[in-house]
Amino acid sequence: FFLMIRRPPRSTLFPYTTLFRSGSSGLHRLPRKLIASFRLAGSAVDMGDGTPAMGKRHKKTHCLCPRCGKRSYHQQKKKCAACGYPAAKIRSYEWSKKSKRRRAPGTGRMRYVKHVARRFKNGFREGGTQPARKKGAAGK
Repeated sequence: FFLMIRRPPRSTLFPYTTLFRSGSSGLHRLPRKLIASFRLAGSAVDMGDGTPAMGKRHKKTHCLCPRCGKRSYHQQKKKCAACGYPAAKIRSYEWSKKSKRRRAPGTGRMRYVKHVARRFKNGFREGGTQPARKKGAAGK
């Protein structure tokens, strides 16, 4: 029989339960002069539950990665979330097409690759002076 009777939802009990709460966190028990001085000083009586006592937490978990330069190198795990450093291969997944486009060749400075076409044209010569030009080729 008792299993058939349902408790009403919390929303209908809300006004009823507030009748039993003490007003303004127990300030009604203190003398009035003391209450006034608390309110003027903005004391800890009006603050939230325990927030100031926790203080500032250690929140900085990631720092700059030596390889990719993003702020995703986890200091405790010693691993980058973006590139996978210190793993030998750079982290990339097929489900992330957009990030693969961001890291594709030609999106950075290309310090080496931008000179390869010119060096190929000259036969990858190194050192010494360039060979003398023919007089007929200079006019073109």
